[in-house]
Amino acid sequence: MEFERMSQEIQEAVYTTFQRPVLTRLNTGGLTCVPEANSSTAWLDANLGRFSQFATYQDLVTLNTEFDGLQVLDRLTLRQLAQLAAAKGALNETMVEEFPNNFPCQESLLNRTKEVIEISLSLLTNGNVSVATWTDARTLFYFYFLQSKLLPTENTSCPAFQAIVSNGPRILKGREEEVYHHIYSYLTGTQSRPRCYNLSDPLSHGWFTAYLGHYIHLSSVDDIRDFLGYDQQLLQMLASQQDSLQLFSQQDIPRNVMWTLTSALLAETPNITVSELPDKFLCFSPEAPALHSLGEEALWKVIRKLNDNCRPSHRTDTDVLRAPLPPARQLATLLVGQIPAFNQSTLVALGQQAVGLTKGQIAMLSEEDVAASVEALGKVIGWDQGQVNELVSKLTPEQLLVGKLETLGSLVPGLPTAVLCALSPANASHLARASTFLRGLRGAPAYLKRVFTNRIVFHALPVTKIVEIVPPELVPLIPSSFLLWDNLTTANLSAITEQPWEPEQTGYVVPRGLVLLMSLTAHCSSPQASGFFQQGLASSVGSQVARLSASILQGFQCKEVSQLNPAQFSSLVREVQKQKAILNVRQLSCMANLLALHNLTNDFADYPPDLLLFYDLRHVDKAKCREFISRASQGNLTLLSGLSAQKKELLNMSLTCLGNPGTSLSKEDLSSLGGLVCDMEPAVILESDPHVLDNLKRCSQLTAGQRDALNALLRSGATWLG
Repeated sequence: MEFERMSQEIQEAVYTTFQRPVLTRLNTGGLTCVPEANSSTAWLDANLGRFSQFATYQDLVTLNTEFDGLQVLDRLTLRQLAQLAAAKGALNETMVEEFPNNFPCQESLLNRTKEVIEISLSLLTNGNVSVATWTDARTLFYFYFLQSKLLPTENTSCPAFQAIVSNGPRILKGREEEVYHHIYSYLTGTQSRPRCYNLSDPLSHGWFTAYLGHYIHLSSVDDIRDFLGYDQQLLQMLASQQDSLQLFSQQDIPRNVMWTLTSALLAETPNITVSELPDKFLCFSPEAPALHSLGEEALWKVIRKLNDNCRPSHRTDTDVLRAPLPPARQLATLLVGQIPAFNQSTLVALGQQAVGLTKGQIAMLSEEDVAASVEALGKVIGWDQGQVNELVSKLTPEQLLVGKLETLGSLVPGLPTAVLCALSPANASHLARASTFLRGLRGAPAYLKRVFTNRIVFHALPVTKIVEIVPPELVPLIPSSFLLWDNLTTANLSAITEQPWEPEQTGYVVPRGLVLLMSLTAHCSSPQASGFFQQGLASSVGSQVARLSASILQGFQCKEVSQLNPAQFSSLVREVQKQKAILNVRQLSCMANLLALHNLTNDFADYPPDLLLFYDLRHVDKAKCREFISRASQGNLTLLSGLSAQKKELLNMSLTCLGNPGTSLSKEDLSSLGGLVCDMEPAVILESDPHVLDNLKRCSQLTAGQRDALNALLRSGATWLG
């Protein structure tokens, strides 16, 4: 009965009740039916055939003591492969049982994984197993072992490496950078470049596909040139091959790399026609002779292809109006220069290629055509300031104010300030929600952004509402004279604290009148006043302090916060530490004094290290002085640069706490002192534990004596640097 016609039960029975018992007796008697000496493949075919799938790997070894599974990898089932790996110490028994079902989802292997990989690679390198073996399920098994440090490099055969490149994207998902690192190491690992290239070998003709494949999108221009040994002629030949063109068209390759590849293609095939040039390559082909003299129909066909295929890649933030590279602008100018006349339909049809309009061409456009094309022109990325100024000058203030502003898009930077100043606060607030207008405003000069922000601020609304209207990137431009907080509530506190306030604007904003503040100074261009600390005290702060952002906490004001009770103030200080808010010397000094006043200094482990630098050191518990020093030394010691007495007192107190060790500091002493070592004598560097080098890394500068001591220490060879 043929194998295929048997049920699985009968197939398994043939093996368990006939083949295995017979082969066991033969092997016990020293007999094996092997038609070819030392051939595991021949033994498997002659004795088990397709019934071998029901054997365990241990069965095969038991039935033939000369059996070598590494010779028959392409004949083993996944379970047998897992058992083979277990025999090499890479899988435990539980993993062997689960392997066939959970194989694609397993994490890491154990023990001697590297040895298994090396054996597998050796087989491929020596040609004992065809590359076809390492496809489908068996390739999954192979890649299952690969971890970062195990990816092959120097000793892998070219066919084996092709298998890695071709199968990597579907099997090693999420590890592209890691795989590319090894590809780079492999392709640059020999003196002869390009590696694995042989002009007489047909496989070499697809070199880019075989050895970079999907990963080419991670290559830089320098990488490509390095891989090819900086052979420009070879680059031209390989880049012009059909499989290379297909690969380049399918991958999201960096723009500068595409320029290089396209230049190489055009240098190799200067007479290539527009129809022969892949659509994606059109984006990078200003040098193509075929594009320099196009008929009307061909010209517009090329323009449509460019607009369809040359959009920003997925790496590009579409909200950023990034200027095209010079060659792209050159190409657009080349094409636009072949258009004899312009009207509304022409301007709209140009799409992104309108960026190639010269100032002279723009000057010749009629006001009516520009006005009718504003929406299309506002979608063009990369206008220069001269172009937008010229285009917007074609529009009257009345046209702009009556509906054009919302669709102006990338033309916004060309607006005259008079137009924005004429906006009513209500209209400005409306535009602040118009995404197209805001995208254009991001590329506008700073003075336009400030004028627009001021128009919103002049709206007769509570400041809490104003802050919700102003786009986050414009919040730092709000004149501080407008930051008077009335009716601040829990509901709008979150919106306020999430804004990117400047230090000069911010203060301590607490809902329901807790400590609402602001002092006013100048308008517009003047330094913005410290903002939100001003208007009184409330009865509860605790649960609300955690709602404050670092940008709000950095506006800490001493006068108003001094009105908080000890529990409220303690919550505030802890939140400053949690939010990593950066305070200045005046703020830190005030905070330290208030902690002492409220008898809260013992909780220093929860406070910012910078704050501890300003402690009245008389209040430090001697029993905790080492812990205090360790934390204080993590602070920014440059804050004490103008307070030499405080710095000296801190250093003296630290040395006293450590038992006055003199100039010979232990590793533990150095760990506690941190950057305080920067102010110690040069002898400390020479006589202390070599880990003093870690402390010195924190020094902004060393004295001449300290530098000499450091050089002497390094020359002594006593450090881990040798």
